[in-house]
Amino acid sequence: MLFYSQSTEGASSGEQLGQITLPQFRGLMTAARAVTSRFPAERVDEIFTAVATSSQTLARKVDSKNGVSTFDLLDFMIATVHVAHARFAAENASQVHKASSGMHKISSKCLCVCMVVCLQTRA
Repeated sequence: MLFYSQSTEGASSGEQLGQITLPQFRGLMTAARAVTSRFPAERVDEIFTAVATSSQTLARKVDSKNGVSTFDLLDFMIATVHVAHARFAAENASQVHKASSGMHKISSKCLCVCMVVCLQTRA
């Protein structure tokens, strides 16, 4: 819901709905208090760029009109998990290894469910 609400801000055409840009993503992460002194906004920008230019994302966008400078819902969810992990690592460096395996299992299950939902809504 938050994703779609954010995607309507600044949209000048119907094609832009369901897409968010780097400034919108950074704003969401800042509002969610993911950005801290140990986890600066630049890290959010790096994660946005890494997800937007990953081979899986680019392969999905080949057939669509969306550029690499925007996120769809799936990209947003993937990046949000990356931000959560990176922020936890920045804040709790000594506990990262223990938490990573559990978080990996949870995030993998979550992404699988989300991908199924996204694929069903596109069909």
